[in-house]
Amino acid sequence: MSGDKLLIVGLGNPGVAYEATRHNIGHAIVRALAKDQGWNLKKDPHIKGEMAIGIKNQKEVYLLFPTTFMNNSGLAVERAMQMYQIDVGSILVVADDVYIPFGEFRLKEKGSPGGHNGLKSVVDHLLTPDFHRLKIGVGVPYLGNLEEFVLGQFTEKEFIHMPEIINQAHAVIDFWIKGDVGKAKEIASSTSLNS
Repeated sequence: MSGDKLLIVGLGNPGVAYEATRHNIGHAIVRALAKDQGWNLKKDPHIKGEMAIGIKNQKEVYLLFPTTFMNNSGLAVERAMQMYQIDVGSILVVADDVYIPFGEFRLKEKGSPGGHNGLKSVVDHLLTPDFHRLKIGVGVPYLGNLEEFVLGQFTEKEFIHMPEIINQAHAVIDFWIKGDVGKAKEIASSTSLNS
């Protein structure tokens, strides 16, 4: 991580119909973070996203929810990065992952999109995979269509765990903001649900 400006991106699709879907867990985590900090997410037509700006741990923190739909999320990330002059190493993208068990996290400093269209778009627009990403396990679909699964809503049993998942994600993000990536990774890798 480099610089005193940080960009945290919550991936998802815009619109009420998508709010409680598995694909929008990144958006839910970043929106909850903005609320906790008392920062207002406001639409920015140029960036094509909703943005909030605040100070935390002596860092300028920019929160972004791209409103371009998942497959073109990278456009908003690229524009925010350019407008606010943020280094690629100071970007954290929060996204869902169907290859990780429900409620488990992975914090990576770089890597392939792993079949995630939102991450692929970010890589394509930034021309590098060298940004941090916090992947949130949303459960592995054993049967049926993958797109239907990620665009589907969490089950009632899963939804009960949302506050716990969001709080734990915020703990990871807090250490990431402080610049303690090692501690953030430790918390992420040790996170699992008890039931």
